Amino acid sequence: MSTLETQLEEHYKKIDPYNIVIGNKYLFVFGNYKIFGVFKKFHKREFSYKKYGELGSHICDISPTGYKVFSLQDIVIRQVDRYFRDIFPYEINIIIGKHLAAM
Repeated sequence: MSTLETQLEEHYKKIDPYNIVIGNKYLFVFGNYKIFGVFKKFHKREFSYKKYGELGSHICDISPTGYKVFSLQDIVIRQVDRYFRDIFPYEINIIIGKHLAAM
């Protein structure tokens, strides 16, 4: 049985924790547990490889064995493209998806 994490990895590229932009919206997934919202800041211990990120009021482990990070903008763009594929060209779907993801 596949988890939400494996389903998202099939369709979307994971974001490296070092490439996360503060202020953007992200989806953190670990197994079947998900948290989404605006990324606020990093926490890193001095002598550890673990890195933590703050999303809303949650502090999540985003080291290689922790939460997987996905961009909400990528997810919304793909959903809009799937819905409007027969109506609008791809470039317009991207513009609509970016606008909806910014809301």
